[in-house]
Amino acid sequence: MDNDNKMLILAVVVVVALGFLGFVFGDLTGYATRDSNEKILTRFYISSNPDIIEEFNPTIGASDFVYFTVEVGSAGVNDQISFYEVDGLNERRRSQTYIGCTGYICRPNRVEVKKYKIPSSWEGEYCAKVYDREFAEDVKTCFFVE
Repeated sequence: MDNDNKMLILAVVVVVALGFLGFVFGDLTGYATRDSNEKILTRFYISSNPDIIEEFNPTIGASDFVYFTVEVGSAGVNDQISFYEVDGLNERRRSQTYIGCTGYICRPNRVEVKKYKIPSSWEGEYCAKVYDREFAEDVKTCFFVE
């Protein structure tokens, strides 16, 4: 009987330890233990190639397409991408496009993809922004046009 109690206690300790590790290391478990109230910021990626999700400061040719991937955060984003020309510390709004979500807001916890044709008159550094509704701030990514 004493041996059975030891095995039972050991089994309970192992189950509790595995549960604790799964809770602490959500990345390893695919966020299965994520709290539904957890606030997540939108991620915004840019690429010059439709087969690549993200490039660091890509260079896009004028009149070429640029590809955006939006991982929508926990409260959604506005269905608009705004483009700004960067001139030193100043940014000047140049254009906008829509992601194509239903209504004015892209629903939370989704991935949206959009391509945009760069105007032939653009040259220099540009940034694109989406508005994250959870944190009430713009999320931006930048690129160069030549």
